[in-house]
Amino acid sequence: MALTAALLQLAVMFGVPPILWVVLTRWFNVSWRMVGLGCLTWLTALPFIIGVPMAATAVFGPQPLVWPVALSLTAGIVEETSRFLYYRRSAALRDPNNWRGALVAGAAHGGVESIVLGLQTAIGVVAFFFMRDWLPAEMQAIQPEPAYFLIGAGSRLLILVGHLGFTFLVWRAVSRGERWAYPLAIVIHVAVDLIAFAQPILIPGADWMGYVAIVGLAAGSLWLIRRSRPAQRGIAMAV
Repeated sequence: MALTAALLQLAVMFGVPPILWVVLTRWFNVSWRMVGLGCLTWLTALPFIIGVPMAATAVFGPQPLVWPVALSLTAGIVEETSRFLYYRRSAALRDPNNWRGALVAGAAHGGVESIVLGLQTAIGVVAFFFMRDWLPAEMQAIQPEPAYFLIGAGSRLLILVGHLGFTFLVWRAVSRGERWAYPLAIVIHVAVDLIAFAQPILIPGADWMGYVAIVGLAAGSLWLIRRSRPAQRGIAMAV
């Protein structure tokens, strides 16, 4: 049962993003260039997401909070800044009415993250289910539970929706001149990541905090997308 749940999580992480890209580009008649641009916004941030926490650990030592704090700050600042810089150079995303393009770019950003992290998850699945004897003794004692993988699959879907919200905040900053939206995206991104990564260390057993944060992020993202769509008359809806 645990292996089935693990394979389901991998199917979500690898399968949902390309399906979503195909559906959105066809449904909204958006160029695949928006998919490429959205993927670039995350891939450009990736070296910093990996390198800065490693550098912080080298400088401050392997203290429990160094990695999660460095990772949260780096992901929030660098990912949203990457979006901001790419969107400013894109004529399509400087269009205040092109919410469809922003939607596809956001799905690409969150989707390529899902696929890359899916590779890491796949390595863990192979190790736990097929190469357990090669693991350290303390890790061999861990018994993977189906709920762990099912929650992981659901969380990944919610995080993907959350990336749409970050995208719309940055897009509004670029296309509609709402300067508050870009720093707000950074603050929310950092806050959600800190709750997810630091909570197990600071407040063990309170995993519900991370789930509440992710669900709240997804709900807020859907609300923002709806409020960002132009009215039928072509006039942007005010917030």
